[in-house]
Amino acid sequence: MTLVFKSKQILRKIRKYYLQKQNAKTPIKNRITIKIELYDQLDKTTLSVIDKIFKKVFKRTLSSDQEWHTPHFIAIAYLGNKIISIRYIIKTSALFDSEPVIVGGTGGLLTLPSYRGFGIAKKTFKYVDNHLFNQLNVECGLFICGKQLVHYYRKLGWYKSNSQLFYYKDNIRTELVEYCVMLKSKNNKYQPKIIEINGELW
Repeated sequence: MTLVFKSKQILRKIRKYYLQKQNAKTPIKNRITIKIELYDQLDKTTLSVIDKIFKKVFKRTLSSDQEWHTPHFIAIAYLGNKIISIRYIIKTSALFDSEPVIVGGTGGLLTLPSYRGFGIAKKTFKYVDNHLFNQLNVECGLFICGKQLVHYYRKLGWYKSNSQLFYYKDNIRTELVEYCVMLKSKNNKYQPKIIEINGELW
Protein backbone atom coordinates (compact mmCIF):
# COMPACT_ATOMS: atom_id res chain seq x y z
CA MET A 1 0.00 0.00 0.00
CA THR A 2 2.84 2.40 0.87
CA LEU A 3 4.59 1.68 -2.45
CA VAL A 4 1.37 2.33 -4.41
CA PHE A 5 0.78 5.59 -2.53
CA LYS A 6 4.35 6.78 -3.21
CA SER A 7 4.03 5.84 -6.88
CA LYS A 8 0.88 7.93 -7.18
CA GLN A 9 2.64 10.87 -5.53
CA ILE A 10 5.53 10.62 -7.98
CA LEU A 11 3.19 10.44 -10.98
CA ARG A 12 1.27 13.46 -9.70
CA LYS A 13 4.50 15.47 -9.40
CA ILE A 14 5.50 14.50 -12.94
CA ARG A 15 2.09 15.55 -14.32
CA LYS A 16 2.29 18.82 -12.40
CA TYR A 17 5.75 19.55 -13.82
CA TYR A 18 4.69 19.00 -17.43
CA LEU A 19 1.39 20.83 -17.08
CA GLN A 20 3.12 23.87 -15.66
CA LYS A 21 5.89 23.71 -18.26
CA GLN A 22 3.35 23.93 -21.09
CA ASN A 23 2.99 27.61 -20.27
CA ALA A 24 5.62 28.48 -17.69
CA LYS A 25 5.09 32.24 -17.94
CA THR A 26 1.46 32.04 -16.79
CA PRO A 27 0.52 29.84 -13.78
CA ILE A 28 -2.37 27.47 -14.44
CA LYS A 29 -4.55 29.08 -11.76
CA ASN A 30 -4.34 32.36 -13.70
CA ARG A 31 -5.49 30.67 -16.90
CA ILE A 32 -8.69 29.17 -15.56
CA THR A 33 -12.15 30.66 -16.01
CA ILE A 34 -14.82 30.14 -13.35
CA LYS A 35 -18.53 30.30 -14.13
CA ILE A 36 -21.56 29.93 -11.85
CA GLU A 37 -24.33 27.96 -13.56
CA LEU A 38 -27.86 27.00 -12.58
CA TYR A 39 -27.63 23.30 -11.87
CA ASP A 40 -31.03 22.37 -13.35
CA GLN A 41 -30.11 24.10 -16.63
CA LEU A 42 -26.86 22.25 -17.30
CA ASP A 43 -26.70 20.46 -20.64
CA LYS A 44 -26.26 16.69 -20.69
CA THR A 45 -22.62 16.81 -21.77
CA THR A 46 -21.59 19.16 -18.94
CA LEU A 47 -23.57 17.18 -16.38
CA SER A 48 -21.93 13.96 -17.55
CA VAL A 49 -18.43 15.43 -17.08
CA ILE A 50 -19.34 16.73 -13.61
CA ASP A 51 -20.73 13.31 -12.65
CA LYS A 52 -17.46 11.65 -13.69
CA ILE A 53 -15.43 14.05 -11.54
CA PHE A 54 -17.82 13.55 -8.61
CA LYS A 55 -17.74 9.77 -8.95
CA LYS A 56 -13.93 9.63 -8.83
CA VAL A 57 -14.04 10.96 -5.28
CA PHE A 58 -17.39 9.87 -3.83
CA LYS A 59 -18.01 6.68 -5.86
CA ARG A 60 -21.43 8.00 -6.89
CA THR A 61 -22.74 10.59 -9.32
CA LEU A 62 -24.08 13.96 -8.29
CA SER A 63 -27.14 13.74 -10.55
CA SER A 64 -28.31 10.41 -9.09
CA ASP A 65 -27.55 11.18 -5.43
CA GLN A 66 -30.81 11.04 -3.48
CA GLU A 67 -29.29 11.28 -0.01
CA TRP A 68 -28.05 14.88 -0.21
CA HIS A 69 -29.67 18.15 -1.21
CA THR A 70 -29.82 18.79 -4.97
CA PRO A 71 -27.59 21.78 -5.84
CA HIS A 72 -29.16 25.07 -6.96
CA PHE A 73 -25.97 26.40 -8.55
CA ILE A 74 -22.61 24.99 -9.45
CA ALA A 75 -19.27 26.73 -9.87
CA ILE A 76 -17.28 25.27 -12.77
CA ALA A 77 -13.59 25.99 -13.29
CA TYR A 78 -12.45 25.64 -16.91
CA LEU A 79 -8.98 25.42 -18.39
CA GLY A 80 -9.79 26.23 -21.99
CA ASN A 81 -12.87 24.08 -22.62
CA LYS A 82 -11.95 21.44 -20.07
CA ILE A 83 -13.75 21.23 -16.71
CA ILE A 84 -11.12 20.73 -14.01
CA SER A 85 -12.80 21.79 -10.75
CA ILE A 86 -16.32 22.18 -9.31
CA ARG A 87 -18.09 23.38 -6.17
CA TYR A 88 -21.85 23.36 -5.73
CA ILE A 89 -24.15 25.81 -3.95
CA ILE A 90 -27.51 25.58 -2.17
CA LYS A 91 -29.38 28.73 -1.12
CA THR A 92 -31.87 28.00 1.65
CA SER A 93 -33.17 29.12 5.02
CA ALA A 94 -32.17 27.62 8.35
CA LEU A 95 -32.94 28.30 11.98
CA PHE A 96 -30.07 29.45 14.18
CA ASP A 97 -31.37 29.12 17.75
CA SER A 98 -34.92 29.47 16.35
CA GLU A 99 -34.04 32.62 14.36
CA PRO A 100 -34.35 32.38 10.52
CA VAL A 101 -31.09 32.93 8.64
CA ILE A 102 -30.54 32.88 4.86
CA VAL A 103 -27.85 30.27 4.35
CA GLY A 104 -25.51 29.58 1.47
CA GLY A 105 -24.70 25.90 1.69
CA THR A 106 -21.70 24.67 -0.27
CA GLY A 107 -20.03 21.36 -0.88
CA GLY A 108 -18.46 19.06 -3.41
CA LEU A 109 -15.23 21.02 -3.88
CA LEU A 110 -13.48 18.69 -6.30
CA THR A 111 -10.49 19.11 -8.61
CA LEU A 112 -9.18 16.58 -11.10
CA PRO A 113 -6.10 14.82 -9.64
CA SER A 114 -3.80 15.99 -12.45
CA TYR A 115 -4.59 19.62 -11.63
CA ARG A 116 -4.22 19.52 -7.86
CA GLY A 117 -1.49 21.54 -6.22
CA PHE A 118 -1.83 24.58 -8.50
CA GLY A 119 -4.14 26.61 -6.24
CA ILE A 120 -7.19 25.96 -8.45
CA ALA A 121 -9.41 24.62 -5.63
CA LYS A 122 -8.50 27.61 -3.47
CA LYS A 123 -9.35 30.03 -6.28
CA THR A 124 -12.67 28.26 -6.95
CA PHE A 125 -13.47 28.27 -3.23
CA LYS A 126 -12.86 32.03 -2.90
CA TYR A 127 -14.86 32.73 -6.06
CA VAL A 128 -17.87 30.90 -4.62
CA ASP A 129 -17.52 32.71 -1.28
CA ASN A 130 -17.65 36.03 -3.09
CA HIS A 131 -20.73 34.90 -5.03
CA LEU A 132 -22.51 33.80 -1.84
CA PHE A 133 -22.25 37.16 -0.12
CA ASN A 134 -22.21 39.62 -3.03
CA GLN A 135 -24.56 38.00 -5.55
CA LEU A 136 -26.85 35.67 -3.59
CA ASN A 137 -26.83 37.94 -0.52
CA VAL A 138 -26.78 35.11 1.99
CA GLU A 139 -26.30 35.91 5.66
CA CYS A 140 -24.14 32.93 6.50
CA GLY A 141 -22.24 30.27 4.57
CA LEU A 142 -22.37 26.69 5.87
CA PHE A 143 -20.79 23.39 4.96
CA ILE A 144 -19.55 20.27 6.71
CA CYS A 145 -16.15 18.62 6.58
CA GLY A 146 -13.92 16.12 8.35
CA LYS A 147 -11.79 17.23 11.30
CA GLN A 148 -8.60 16.88 9.24
CA LEU A 149 -9.73 19.69 6.89
CA VAL A 150 -10.72 22.31 9.48
CA HIS A 151 -7.27 23.95 9.54
CA TYR A 152 -7.32 24.36 5.74
CA TYR A 153 -10.70 26.08 5.63
CA ARG A 154 -9.78 28.34 8.55
CA LYS A 155 -7.09 29.80 6.32
CA LEU A 156 -9.85 30.73 3.85
CA GLY A 157 -11.83 32.70 6.43
CA TRP A 158 -14.21 30.02 7.71
CA TYR A 159 -14.56 29.02 11.33
CA LYS A 160 -15.60 25.84 13.12
CA SER A 161 -18.91 25.99 14.97
CA ASN A 162 -19.72 23.80 17.96
CA SER A 163 -23.40 23.90 17.05
CA GLN A 164 -25.67 20.88 17.15
CA LEU A 165 -26.94 20.56 13.59
CA PHE A 166 -30.21 18.83 12.70
CA TYR A 167 -31.52 18.02 9.23
CA TYR A 168 -34.13 15.74 7.69
CA LYS A 169 -33.28 12.40 6.11
CA ASP A 170 -36.19 10.37 4.75
CA ASN A 171 -38.48 12.83 6.60
CA ILE A 172 -36.81 11.92 9.91
CA ARG A 173 -35.13 14.62 12.00
CA THR A 174 -31.49 13.58 12.23
CA GLU A 175 -28.53 15.00 14.13
CA LEU A 176 -25.23 15.44 12.32
CA VAL A 177 -22.43 13.38 13.85
CA GLU A 178 -18.80 12.69 12.93
CA TYR A 179 -18.45 15.88 10.85
CA CYS A 180 -17.54 19.47 11.69
CA VAL A 181 -19.83 22.41 10.94
CA MET A 182 -18.02 25.30 9.23
CA LEU A 183 -19.51 28.80 9.05
CA LYS A 184 -18.62 32.11 7.42
CA SER A 185 -20.45 35.42 7.53
CA LYS A 186 -19.91 38.84 6.05
CA ASN A 187 -20.94 40.86 9.10
CA ASN A 188 -22.08 38.98 12.22
CA LYS A 189 -20.10 36.00 13.46
CA TYR A 190 -22.83 33.51 14.20
CA GLN A 191 -22.34 31.10 17.10
CA PRO A 192 -25.67 29.26 17.39
CA LYS A 193 -26.07 26.41 19.83
CA ILE A 194 -28.56 24.68 17.52
CA ILE A 195 -28.91 24.83 13.73
CA GLU A 196 -32.09 23.43 12.16
CA ILE A 197 -32.15 22.69 8.43
CA ASN A 198 -35.63 21.96 7.10
CA GLY A 199 -34.57 19.41 4.52
CA GLU A 200 -31.60 17.36 3.30
CA LEU A 201 -28.04 18.23 4.17
CA TRP A 202 -25.45 19.05 1.52
